[in-house]
Amino acid sequence: MPKKKPAEKPEKKAKAVKAVPAAPEAKAAPAEKAPKTSKASKNARTGPSLLVVESPAKERTISRFLKNEFVVKSSFGHVRDLPVRKIGVDVEDDFAPQYVVLPRAKKILAEFKSLVTKAQYVYLATDHDREGESIAWHLVDMLKLKPDQVKRITFHEITPTAIKAAIAEPRSIDENLVHAQQARRVIDRLVGYKLSPLLWAKIQSGLSAGRVQSVAVRLLAEREHEIKDFVSDGYWTLTAALEKQGASPVFDAKLSMWKKEKVETTRTYDLFSEQYRVKATTLRTAEDMDVVSKTVQGGTFKVVKVEKKRCAAVRRPRSRRPRSSRPRRRRWASPPSARCASRSRSTKASTWAARTRPV
Repeated sequence: MPKKKPAEKPEKKAKAVKAVPAAPEAKAAPAEKAPKTSKASKNARTGPSLLVVESPAKERTISRFLKNEFVVKSSFGHVRDLPVRKIGVDVEDDFAPQYVVLPRAKKILAEFKSLVTKAQYVYLATDHDREGESIAWHLVDMLKLKPDQVKRITFHEITPTAIKAAIAEPRSIDENLVHAQQARRVIDRLVGYKLSPLLWAKIQSGLSAGRVQSVAVRLLAEREHEIKDFVSDGYWTLTAALEKQGASPVFDAKLSMWKKEKVETTRTYDLFSEQYRVKATTLRTAEDMDVVSKTVQGGTFKVVKVEKKRCAAVRRPRSRRPRSSRPRRRRWASPPSARCASRSRSTKASTWAARTRPV
């Protein structure tokens, strides 16, 4: 007989148990991210430096010297200048120049901008004058170069030694030369554009007025007017020939004081370019001179002070005799010669003359 299956026991009811929240699983450590590349590293300038010269001939020659170390390019002279059809100077705004890019320089500047982004440094090797300094300044301004990227160099000969020496000793742009070139250009425009039409109307068409010649002609014209308008005015001086009794020499004494006032005066004329000063006296007419002369002739003169001045030694001429018979030469003559003594007497006479007065 088949065995009976045992009766299944009824399942006991499970007691309700409060659910215990499970401990939060530990989060996995985030994977290390690669360091972000900064803008400076993205824009790092690792290419060869750019060297800018003015002429294509220099570009070809210097490229052979530097080979792959530098990229040598020419600016073909100025890249920016004042406009052609108008004066280009704002007189009301402190004579500010209004620069425009030259048509031939647009393509050159576009090429320079692409090279500058890769070049480590930009060497500006324009000419060593105010024009070259101005070209370098315009390139820095238009290419928006940073100060640490710009290096100004100059050289006076195109040789490998001179160029490498200039590269080793760069400098900053000379602002004084830049201002000098800008002032010259502004004056050229102000004089040329405003004065040249007058020349076309009065003399000949096509003439241009220069900044130097125009001012020189104005000075000459003003001086000519002053010469024609000048009125001559005479004056008198009084000189007495004096001699000490029983002693020589005779010396001249010039009248310097009259009635406790100086006789000699200075006249000043206001000319167009400057003040012109000439010496004169207070004795304007012959009548004034006669009064002083008659008064002085009746008096006695007395020397109140004598100033002695040492005469410089006279150097002897070299002897032409042979070296064997030449005596020992003295570098300077010790006693003053007769010529020196006479000069000393004339000096004393003029000193006496200045210090004499009627008694």
